Amino acid sequence: MGSGHASVDNLPDLCPRLDINLWCTTLRYAKTNEVATINNGALSSLRVVNCNRSPDAMINIDLKFDLSKLNKSKMELFRLEVEQYLVDRPRVYKGIAFFRCEILDHSIEMAQFQLCVRHSRTWQDAPIVLFNRGELMMHCMELGEKLGINIVKVPIDVNMVSGNINQSNADEEIQESAADVLSAAGAVEGSVTVLQVDGDNQRSRRWY
Repeated sequence: MGSGHASVDNLPDLCPRLDINLWCTTLRYAKTNEVATINNGALSSLRVVNCNRSPDAMINIDLKFDLSKLNKSKMELFRLEVEQYLVDRPRVYKGIAFFRCEILDHSIEMAQFQLCVRHSRTWQDAPIVLFNRGELMMHCMELGEKLGINIVKVPIDVNMVSGNINQSNADEEIQESAADVLSAAGAVEGSVTVLQVDGDNQRSRRWY
């Protein structure tokens, strides 16, 4: 069985049931193998799932691509490659449930897609399902690299003035960052080195 908050739409924590009576339920937490006894009243507000009676586990994977490198032909090819990956494993997967775009963020040139596939097993076999999900995620990453649509790095917002970094703002941010580091360090002896960018030049400042 699995338990999770009723309003949260994600995989609940898997807890094999060991014992149940009129007053309490004894569960084993799958991740840590801990055994806990819970008052039945505490379960009333939770979403309790019978994993063995939940066939065809749905695997959801969030994929982030470089918006500037995406086009219709690449996305169709990506979907076809994923479908072929599933067809080659008929005992593991039953096919794609959906593959759709969820978020388009032009400020950082990012497009987020969600891939949902049907597994042949129930969530009762969670270790196998999660292992297969990891393999599928790795395949999607390699496929994205092959098509050149993966995000190489996340852009960092920089305050630009005539093509150069606003030096006054940069100095203020460096001082604030250094002050935060020093205050967090407390009485630790030593110094903090901050890298400051000035156009094409770089110089470091040491704060004591």
